[in-house]
Amino acid sequence: LDGKAPGRVRQLAGWAGLAGILAAALLLDAHTAYPGGWALLPSLGTALVLAAGRGNAPASQAGALLSARPMQAIGRVSYAWYLWHWPVLLLGASLLPAESGWQRAGFVAVSLGLAAASYALVESPLRRSRRLRARPALVLLLGVMAMGACLAASLSWARHARQWEHSPTQ
Repeated sequence: LDGKAPGRVRQLAGWAGLAGILAAALLLDAHTAYPGGWALLPSLGTALVLAAGRGNAPASQAGALLSARPMQAIGRVSYAWYLWHWPVLLLGASLLPAESGWQRAGFVAVSLGLAAASYALVESPLRRSRRLRARPALVLLLGVMAMGACLAASLSWARHARQWEHSPTQ
């Protein structure tokens, strides 16, 4: 959809895209072969939403919905939420194995809270730091050190998991 597409086409594309994303969230489950053909549903839905808002044409109604303050707040922390959601879901399920929809929703809420906190306390201050902007070599060094620490922690965790897996109490 280019900026010259009729308004009706844009409206339809925006709503169809949101419907595709919502359908994927509600219909795809643990029994769905993913990735696979079903990956097209959220991907094409996202593409339609983006296409509906492309160019200088008037915003689609779906775009207006996504521009609301609460949606922008979620958008701001979406990358941090993306990083937090699987660890919280997986660790939460291993700590509280009796899984229900409400429990999963609680884990998702916890991961959103962690995302908001890490955005406010880590991501945003680091991104706005004048000191770090003035010293790109320091940023590179800190990044390499953080990757090294994550690698060491991951290897240690994997070693402990293998030992735990073969423990008689497991």
